[in-house]
Amino acid sequence: MAAFRYNKVNKETQSRWNASKENKRKMVEKLENLVRKSCLERTGKEPIGVEVW
Repeated sequence: MAAFRYNKVNKETQSRWNASKENKRKMVEKLENLVRKSCLERTGKEPIGVEVW
């Protein structure tokens, strides 16, 4: 019975972890686009690279 409960908790934890990573990926993508757009507006050039972490 304890093994079943452990697996259930582990799956729930993995699910939350994956959801958190997906939210982070979306936010980073949004920030990268924002920085690229801002740079293009200010300088008229597309930035070579953008680092968001």
